[in-house]
Amino acid sequence: MSVSPDHTASLADRAVDLALRAIDQGHSAGATFAAATETAAQAFLGRRVPITAIAELTERVMDQLDPAPINDLSDATEATERARAAPRI
Repeated sequence: MSVSPDHTASLADRAVDLALRAIDQGHSAGATFAAATETAAQAFLGRRVPITAIAELTERVMDQLDPAPINDLSDATEATERARAAPRI
């Protein structure tokens, strides 16, 4: 799939918007964003989804999981695991 430069910029803007959303939400949102993006990128690299789906899949996970306080490493690990296991459909 060929992606035009304008569409590429739009995809980058969406990814940045999601990252800023995670910063604004705080708590576990950053871990959720990172794990969801990583999982979506792995799906792209495995040729299961187009590159254009990465931000959409990340956003779906962020919409499903409410940010929770991070008090220690186990909280961060739990947030990461929840994001990796979240359904994306």
